[in-house]
Amino acid sequence: MFGLGLKGDPRAIDPLIERLDHPDPLVWYSAASAVASIAKHKLTSEQTRKEIFSRLCILLGHTDLSVRKSAAMALGYNRSEQAAQEVLRLLDDPHESVRSTAIFVMGFLRYKPALEAIKRLTRDRSKKVRKEARIVVAQLESEFP
Repeated sequence: MFGLGLKGDPRAIDPLIERLDHPDPLVWYSAASAVASIAKHKLTSEQTRKEIFSRLCILLGHTDLSVRKSAAMALGYNRSEQAAQEVLRLLDDPHESVRSTAIFVMGFLRYKPALEAIKRLTRDRSKKVRKEARIVVAQLESEFP
C-alpha cells in the first residue's frame, strides 16, 4: 500500500479507504498512511485533496472504531490545523482506543489548543488513555518542538 501512496494516483483512494476497516491494524494503518500520501502528493489536485479530507472527516463518525482510528491517523498525516480540529472531537469517543488515538494525533500535530481537553483525559477511566494523555500533555507543554 505504501507504493500506492507514493505514486499519488487518485484512483487508489477508493480501494484504500475500503481497507480502513480491516481487522489487521497493520493493514488499516498502511491504508491511512497511503491515503494521506496521496493527499499530500505534489500532483494531486486541490479538488482531490478536498475530497479526501471530506471523506476522512465523515469516517470519523463511522460505527466501527477501527475506521474512526484510521481516519484520525490519516487526517493527522495531513498536518493541518483543520485536520486537528476534526480529530479533536474524538477525544470524547466512547471507546478508549479511539480516545487514545486522538490524543496521539494531537501530540503528533503538536496541537496546543487541545491541551486543556487532553489534561482532562489524564483523569480518564482508562489507564491507556491516562498514560497517552500524560505523554502528550508533557509534549505540548514543552518548549521544544
